[in-house]
Amino acid sequence: MKGKSVLTSQQIAHVLALHLAGRSLFIEELALLTGNVLPASDERWRELERLGLAERVSSPHGTAWKAGDETAAFIRSQLPLLKEFFRPDEKAYALTCLHEQASLSDCETVLSRISQCAERDRNILPLLELAVLFLLRWGRRNGSTAGLDGKFLNLVFAVQGLSFNSTELLKKILRLSALAYGLARKNGNKRFLALLMLSRMYLHVFIGSNTTRLTQNLQQALCRVRSYFDGDTQEALPLFEGLLAYLCGDLKKNIDWFNRCSEETPWYYKRFYDTLAVCTLFSAGYLQQFHFALGCIEFLRRTATLTDDILSATLYEVNTCFLLLRKRDSGKALEFINRLRVSPLYTQHTVVNSLTTRAHALYHFLAGDIERAYAVLNDETRRAITRDIRPATFKDPLVLDMLYVFAHNGYVPIPYYELEPTLGHLLLGANVHLKGSAMRVQALLLRDRGEGPQKQLELLRQSFELILTTRDMHELTLTAHELANTCELCGSMEEARSLRNIVRKATGKPLDASTSYHQASLACLNVPPAAFSLFTCSLPDAESEEKYIIERCHKALNTAPQREIFEERLHLLLRASIDGFRVERAAFFRTVDEDNPLQFVQAVNLSALELKSEHMRPCMQWLVQVAQQRSATTPVHFHKQYGFCLSIDIGTEPPWLLYLSSTYSVLPADEFSLFELRCAARLFTAELRSALFVRRLKERENELQQNKLRSIFLQEDRGECLVLGAGLNTLLNEAKYAAVTDVPILLWGETGVGKEIMARHIHRLSGRQGPFIAVHPASMVESLFESEFFGHERGAFTGASNQKIGLFEMADQGTLFIDEIGEMSPLIQTKLLRVLQEQRFMRVGGTAEIKSRFRLIAATNRDLWKEVREKRFRQDLLYRISVVPLLLPPLRERKQDILPLVDAFIRHSSQRYGKTIFPLSPEQKQALVDYSWPGNVRELKNIIERAVILCEQGASLHFHFDQANMEPFFSSQAGDGGILADTPTLEKLEERYLRKIMAMTQGRVRGEHGAAALLHMKIPTLYAKLRKFSIPCGKR
Repeated sequence: MKGKSVLTSQQIAHVLALHLAGRSLFIEELALLTGNVLPASDERWRELERLGLAERVSSPHGTAWKAGDETAAFIRSQLPLLKEFFRPDEKAYALTCLHEQASLSDCETVLSRISQCAERDRNILPLLELAVLFLLRWGRRNGSTAGLDGKFLNLVFAVQGLSFNSTELLKKILRLSALAYGLARKNGNKRFLALLMLSRMYLHVFIGSNTTRLTQNLQQALCRVRSYFDGDTQEALPLFEGLLAYLCGDLKKNIDWFNRCSEETPWYYKRFYDTLAVCTLFSAGYLQQFHFALGCIEFLRRTATLTDDILSATLYEVNTCFLLLRKRDSGKALEFINRLRVSPLYTQHTVVNSLTTRAHALYHFLAGDIERAYAVLNDETRRAITRDIRPATFKDPLVLDMLYVFAHNGYVPIPYYELEPTLGHLLLGANVHLKGSAMRVQALLLRDRGEGPQKQLELLRQSFELILTTRDMHELTLTAHELANTCELCGSMEEARSLRNIVRKATGKPLDASTSYHQASLACLNVPPAAFSLFTCSLPDAESEEKYIIERCHKALNTAPQREIFEERLHLLLRASIDGFRVERAAFFRTVDEDNPLQFVQAVNLSALELKSEHMRPCMQWLVQVAQQRSATTPVHFHKQYGFCLSIDIGTEPPWLLYLSSTYSVLPADEFSLFELRCAARLFTAELRSALFVRRLKERENELQQNKLRSIFLQEDRGECLVLGAGLNTLLNEAKYAAVTDVPILLWGETGVGKEIMARHIHRLSGRQGPFIAVHPASMVESLFESEFFGHERGAFTGASNQKIGLFEMADQGTLFIDEIGEMSPLIQTKLLRVLQEQRFMRVGGTAEIKSRFRLIAATNRDLWKEVREKRFRQDLLYRISVVPLLLPPLRERKQDILPLVDAFIRHSSQRYGKTIFPLSPEQKQALVDYSWPGNVRELKNIIERAVILCEQGASLHFHFDQANMEPFFSSQAGDGGILADTPTLEKLEERYLRKIMAMTQGRVRGEHGAAALLHMKIPTLYAKLRKFSIPCGKR
């Protein structure tokens, strides 16, 4: 159509958005997608209507537009040029990554950008919807393989984990999840089936559901997933396990699983990790592990700030308020609250608004001002509702206590915080921590209504038993206090006195029936974890509070799972130091030399990015000064602002430093005795020395294994002999220079010129530590390409009972030789190109990318440039594999190599078959030189080997050239003697060939000149075939 070429980039962006959406879009939605506003009255809309690219839609909610009749054809015509209209930093650029010809990598770029978006949820909804629609279309279009594609599964995870507040979008995401599930089932991918079932259930968790039935289903799904999780997928399993532990109210297990998670979780698991992080930090707060909780959340907040993820930083900040309130650090909590209330996100983001409001109300509640707490929660909630902001669900029992106090004092229920519906929801849930608290409040409501004490007693006993498993001392002590009150009402005075005594010892205050619930709740906040033994009527157990640093460090090291990997072992030591010294962050540094006095090794709650930031510069300068002192008499160095560090002298190399610091807890220098510090330094010195020793042993073992593997693959005697003659000197010189690089090499030449031998020669020259892996994809079924080259995970498809390492992974640090690459199908060419570009791939059924640093050598006997012109070979793949092309000339063009090769082959075959061969006559040599050798070196080797096999001991060789002897043997023009004369069946052809060979050997099977030797066939196999066709043979 005329005129379309003069459309502006804004118009093209709007047309593309309408095309991708598949529905009508309002002006506001188009502005969010394109980054530009075209008012309905704009003349450019009328132009689009005239061209059939847009159509106005009447709507009571405002002006909307949908795609016109010509939109699809226009977009198809513009596909090659779309990305040229927009800069990568423009919003509209994302639209060019979601059209029908875009790749999963393009969609990954868009979703990754969305995951880092700090805007309101509703602002990213339109683009997220287009990404979901793209994945739906891609899955349907690639149904035969989509169920095996790990990247597709990861993107399904990503859209399920990204924020959304739209019911319609949620339906599309559930439809995508169902599609992915169906495709995985169709492909027999049991691994993906289990993962998808699990992630789909977590969708319900993200939208606030936590019923007992849902948790049971999650447990069953997770049980199925565990059998498929190993190696590269360990990064995901702790996320699922940790979230399930929190949903069940198992606070300690929740923390343990979180500690196993990597701090560098892939972006597509970000929602899972962020959710687990917040849940875990609440669990740590309930257990009063404030050094752990505040250290983790401060690390996450600083990392989000340094990466400009404002939304995540704000959410971590608001959750810090709850931890500080529980820690009774109200001053710092109020500073955070006041800063959050003036943040733009407070009036824009649902979660930020509701969490900040609840934290503000709790601040006044814990300060004893019930009226002010109610006013804050009531006024701010109603104000938010007028802005169409609905409060997010809460998970802190303190909020439940506050709501009960409001109800008990006769305050009007607050919208979305009504006590009765809240209790009903919690009592039906699977979280034993919240359910135990809800049972206590339910019993108090029964008491307020004047109902009999027996039902109250039953509820409180159940509450006590449930909370006892969580070890939350505030909830446990508060329930014991109310249980004592109820026991008195029931006349169980002895039990009541026992409980009163325990509560008094735990709180240090004589609480009784006259103590208000509000006062009791505040008093129980100060109960230390060591008081747990009072409630179990036992001696202090392994969970009790340790008095000395060394005890806490030993406990942390002994209870944590042992790790073999050095980095994981260091992580464990850092965690132990945090628990032992009760600090929030820890890091290992090692001294190197005067030019580099301090080298960062590893940290917990402290990133390399933060260490390079401006605010850490003074601290790093202080650490450098400490490292340069290297004082053996002073194992610890304190700084009132930056923290302190231990000097660890391991003897075999320069000293290390263990740096420890806190933001919310100040440790006085005189809190630890010098003896304690020396003991702690010795402990960490011994542990670090042991970890380094194990690492050296493993490195030595790996080196021995590599040398052993290399000797296997690089051994000289492989049944081959030298075929690289003097006629290849120029080529060998080029190969020598290319071998020491990592660039791909293309070997080009006729069949039989020795391309694989040349590839092995280049591998030997390269000095690469890995193996030489030779593959012949032309003989490979296309459907098995991914399984063979990428490998597969257990359960990836029907019959995948074990994990398989693919050829790409096997060739890591070595050479991958692909013979006859020109025979590859277009589909295989595309998949190979992607791996060569990124050096990364996923196993079939896997979700984690694997990096393989192999060197590619390809070989072909075709003219690939001609294949490119005729559209049978990808041009971009050819450029990728032919950085250094090497042409191997045929044997007829380097006749100077023929006789040296003949001598080498005779010598090799004579040794192999134990023959003594007379020297060749001049006539024989001339005949060999004059022959054209259409089969090149391979034909020469076969003729020499056959001559040696058929030669009598001590006799001269007789050559039977293949072209002269074998063509009549197979030719259809050979009369009755040709075995192909009448186009026989394969079975009949085999029979004729066996009869021909048996006639040549005069019925002889065994021996040097027997049929078995000529056919290179095992004797029992040959006898079986002779019996099958009733072919006579000589004596055995």
